[in-house]
Amino acid sequence: MPSFHDIQDTLLIAYSIINAIFTLSYRRHQSITNEYIQEANTAFIAYLRCYLPEKLPRKNR
Repeated sequence: MPSFHDIQDTLLIAYSIINAIFTLSYRRHQSITNEYIQEANTAFIAYLRCYLPEKLPRKNR
């Protein structure tokens, strides 16, 4: 995988987005519902698409 500038920060923010959605689900429903899991997946993918290329180059072995 090519090096990406500040990838750790980007992944931390993506994690925080998921955590916020799960926290909201838990506060509203006292559990993490399937709808909120799907919403977290959508938000995670959408956020990372802003920073990662659609197709990553293959690793040379």
